[in-house]
Amino acid sequence: MSFFLSKIFTYLFLPPGLFILLLLLLLPFALKGKRFVSTVLVFLILFSLYFLSIEPGSDLILKSLEDRYPPLNLENLKNVDAIVILGGGLNEGRSPFPEDNLYPKEHTLSRLIYGYFIWKKLMVPIVLSGGRPLMSLPGTEADVMKDFLVRLGVPDSFIIVENRSRNTYENALYSLKICKDSDFKSIVLISSAFHLARALGLFSGKGITVYPAPSSYLTEAHPYTWISFLPHASYLYYSFLGLKERMGMLFYKILPK
Repeated sequence: MSFFLSKIFTYLFLPPGLFILLLLLLLPFALKGKRFVSTVLVFLILFSLYFLSIEPGSDLILKSLEDRYPPLNLENLKNVDAIVILGGGLNEGRSPFPEDNLYPKEHTLSRLIYGYFIWKKLMVPIVLSGGRPLMSLPGTEADVMKDFLVRLGVPDSFIIVENRSRNTYENALYSLKICKDSDFKSIVLISSAFHLARALGLFSGKGITVYPAPSSYLTEAHPYTWISFLPHASYLYYSFLGLKERMGMLFYKILPK
């Protein structure tokens, strides 16, 4: 039940759904000639939309999540038993391979490529975690991820598939069970930099040493220019991702799993 509640909350109460709700709230006040309330709501919508659509606003929401853990230093790793890669979505019905109807989306793709390079260094088993949440076409994230890694040259014998999970909580639940059943004492956990804080919170404290490995960054480290203060759809999307992560962390604290 909490899985569906979280999805409804995400789409309704985070932008752009939030702006639609505010506009619906504004409508009756505007129709009744309530100028003060209407003006306040219009200002709130415009300010929120502008703030979330510029680089400084997006950075304020997202950067502290991405900076939580530094890039992984492979030279300092010792006795790692496995690599766990979390799924981040699939593209349904579109693939560069004509025989496929599912392909990793950009977040999943960056995690897989980074995981491949870490595997080349460590040569340990890889646990791929991801089911088929809200998917229309048959298949699971983990199975598609496995096909991608095999195409890169990872032997099938190195790959363990966890294809039941629907969200980050279940990623941790089922992946940790596999790790414990396989007697893995330490793992490298790979996810997008913005998502790693929420993921690590669910993987930590379960009797397994976890090394966080941020796979990609959405924010940049450069001085702002005047262009940084112009609204852009990409920054609105980044703001959405940052808010989604923060709401997800709160969601796991206050509601049943």
